[in-house]
Amino acid sequence: MNRKQAWEHARDFIKYHVDSSGGVYSSSINDILSSGLLLNIPSGYAGFNHIRSENLDKAAGTYSVSDTYILSPSGEKALENYSLSIQSGRDNAFIKVSIDGNIKGLSPLAASGYLASGQVETPYDNAYSKYLKISNSGQFGIGCDLYKRANNSVASKINAQPNSISLGVNETNGEITYNLEFDNRPTNYFSGVLSESINVQDTYPGDVFAVIPVIGRSTGPVLQYIGGRTEYKRDITIDILVDYTDIGYNHDRASLMLTKPSLNEPIRSQLNSLINDLSPATEPYIRKYFLNPPSESWSPKEGSYSLSLSWVYELDR
Repeated sequence: MNRKQAWEHARDFIKYHVDSSGGVYSSSINDILSSGLLLNIPSGYAGFNHIRSENLDKAAGTYSVSDTYILSPSGEKALENYSLSIQSGRDNAFIKVSIDGNIKGLSPLAASGYLASGQVETPYDNAYSKYLKISNSGQFGIGCDLYKRANNSVASKINAQPNSISLGVNETNGEITYNLEFDNRPTNYFSGVLSESINVQDTYPGDVFAVIPVIGRSTGPVLQYIGGRTEYKRDITIDILVDYTDIGYNHDRASLMLTKPSLNEPIRSQLNSLINDLSPATEPYIRKYFLNPPSESWSPKEGSYSLSLSWVYELDR
């Protein structure tokens, strides 16, 4: 005679009623919700992300099964929580808004159906779809939900492109975490760049004098004014960072040199327009001006571009 231990009888009993279509424990959480057995649960809720836990104690001869669900409105495919923080200070001209969020995908799949499904979206699929929706497919912009949250949290208008983006993915738990930082910096002058910097430095005339060393003079050299003034100068530096993934990984001339922003539209035309606006040519009372040799720097593997220009000019009065 084949004898079974106590825990095996307990296991068989539970499995029969859980797995049998006529067993008292066979009803899904959605059947239980519709039956009204659970009190104070609004109508229209369903169970998602089924987890089944089995507990066995051979010594005590016990076996138990525990089913866990997330209750959510039946039309929902993901749950999201987020927090906002705002930072400003006298040492920074811009207001920073940070958003930390967590997206948990929902799925009606049973605990045993994740690997064999292929037809039903998993929790991670729905979490990822939710992130694409709130981030405008990762492009952000003024129509993006994440931008709207940041923009509505402060009085000043926020730049629609975040300063930084950090994503965390957990496919097993069906979760995506994100951290974004926005600020109210001005919008970019150049199209399609990741970041830009425009610096203008003006140097005004000073005295022209001679420094005459004197041997043994305790107060230092003699300073002799020789009349006249130095020239006016203007220096501009333009730094641009473009997405290096748009450049390519080939090692030929076309991918290394011909991708330089100053050779391609629309940045080429925008550079010319900006230079014309910043040069002394547009200043009033300029009698004549001269351009020193320009300096251009391009790092194709990093997408970093820099242009330096310097003018010397003379006023007519």
